[in-house]
Amino acid sequence: LAAIYSDLADCYFNLKLYDAAIENYTVAITKNSNLAIAYTGRGDAYIIQDNPALAQPDFEKAISIDPGMANAHYGLGNAKFDLKDFAAAIPHYSQAISLDPTVIKFFMDRGDSYFMTEDYAKAIDDFTKAIELDPAYAKAYIFRGDAKDYLDRSKEAIEDYNKALELVPDYDLAYFGRGAARK
Repeated sequence: LAAIYSDLADCYFNLKLYDAAIENYTVAITKNSNLAIAYTGRGDAYIIQDNPALAQPDFEKAISIDPGMANAHYGLGNAKFDLKDFAAAIPHYSQAISLDPTVIKFFMDRGDSYFMTEDYAKAIDDFTKAIELDPAYAKAYIFRGDAKDYLDRSKEAIEDYNKALELVPDYDLAYFGRGAARK
């Protein structure tokens, strides 16, 4: 019965009916307190509703039930990031990456956390990995360009912004980054 409520919650989540999703994930958890996927789903809904403080314990519970659930580690990283605890987000993104190194958003968000902690070299490494996974992902070039610019590598940054514009010609952030690059 718990799995049915969790599946129903997933449907509400996909319809962007997050309150209904949370309600059904909660029922699923009440029916089976070891349903890690329900905790992760509810945590994701809380994140979308901009409530990382409620999301964090759900992701922690999911991880305690299933330490191999990459999305729960990723969600906990997102909760920490949204709480502006960028350094604390990094190990959770790293764990998600170790469990599934094929997911671009894991690298992008860890890179963003490194950027926010001013570790631009590690941010560049993660954005580069995202580009290796999907060479057509324009946002990764912009983020990498931003990190390169902070390291006074403006020529390389501009190359990344230009690549993003080659991929998405009307990408305003690429124009902004290219125009603002330290000369």
